[in-house]
Amino acid sequence: MAAPDDAANFDIGFKHFKDISDEEKNKILTDRKSKTTQDATRRTVTMLNQYILEKNLPTLEATADDHLPNLLGDFYVSLQKKKGGEYKVQSLKCI
Repeated sequence: MAAPDDAANFDIGFKHFKDISDEEKNKILTDRKSKTTQDATRRTVTMLNQYILEKNLPTLEATADDHLPNLLGDFYVSLQKKKGGEYKVQSLKCI
């Protein structure tokens, strides 16, 4: 297989990738998430935990991996707005 044209200009002597610790990696990944995304994730986890409590289900951590898809499916289809009514599909994609 022929190398891409850019490969001919690739400086083998230059170190293109830095070593990174787990702590640095986690900080970089956390910083990349916008505050809005972090807030939305926090709200969704809170809602999921409320659902679990209302339905008297095992905690999220105690839920078997193979039951998680069913749990999330039931959670999403049962969501409703505070004043009643269903969420639009686009809104559910954000939750």
